[in-house]
Amino acid sequence: MTEEQTISVCCERTSNPVQKVQSRTVEKWNERWEEGKTSFHLPHVHKLLAEHSKTLINGRKGIKILFPLCGKTMDMKWLADQGHTVIGVEISNIAIQQFFVENNIEYTINHVDGLVKGEVYQSNDRRIQIYICSIFDISSDIIGQVDAIWDRAAFSAIMPSEREKYRDVIISTMNAYTRYCLIGVDFDPSVKPGPPYHAPEVAVEQTFGAHLTIEKIGEMADLREKWVKMGHKYFTDILFLLSLKA
Repeated sequence: MTEEQTISVCCERTSNPVQKVQSRTVEKWNERWEEGKTSFHLPHVHKLLAEHSKTLINGRKGIKILFPLCGKTMDMKWLADQGHTVIGVEISNIAIQQFFVENNIEYTINHVDGLVKGEVYQSNDRRIQIYICSIFDISSDIIGQVDAIWDRAAFSAIMPSEREKYRDVIISTMNAYTRYCLIGVDFDPSVKPGPPYHAPEVAVEQTFGAHLTIEKIGEMADLREKWVKMGHKYFTDILFLLSLKA
């Protein structure tokens, strides 16, 4: 995922006005991919992942790593090349197709039972599997439990009103040994309310604190030109390590 992605609970149009807004949000997101307006995409591995991958992996071999709202992030290929299996979740088929094509990875598309209008794009060696669906349609019944989660910008892309629902989805995929690395973002929300939405340490604590242990393990300033043009005087990525409480 991506810094400016907002998530829809449902991809179908309904008579419910809230769901109509969410459907339009998904449509807008797909339009951005169609028009190439993807400045949020990093053409390289995220610096915090490169610096803290040992913390995420924790000495384990061939683990399964979840990438919520994955877009076409290079982080997936980087970890797959190290022998791990990555499970991505993305609403845009354009982003998924670009990921495979741009990285010269052959893939197949398969239907997923139990997932409404769901398909999975899968590399031939099965090391990379990306589900095209809303993150809220994913559960351990579909992907099983995972050994690690790399949340580069999914939490900050979720509307604050849906963070608890997102939390429940994430926790459903975890077990006692799952290591969840989440990047929160701190900036002045009065400059631009979101997305990405303001997701500092207090937001992470409020959302996950009752269920997960939380440790701040890193941070970095992100003052790319787009943030400066918006008027941000500071924009900080904060990396947390979360795990289920005993």
